[in-house]
Amino acid sequence: MVLAPVKCPHCGSDKVKKNGTDRNGKQRFLCGNEKSDSRKMY
Repeated sequence: MVLAPVKCPHCGSDKVKKNGTDRNGKQRFLCGNEKSDSRKMY
């Protein structure tokens, strides 16, 4: 299995952190870019 790197859809940064799962079991991520105006979850 090949894993694709996860990028933030808002700023394009590849510095994302895992942030738990949603109620359907899908992985959630948090943008770790310090220069981003806000640290958005997706």
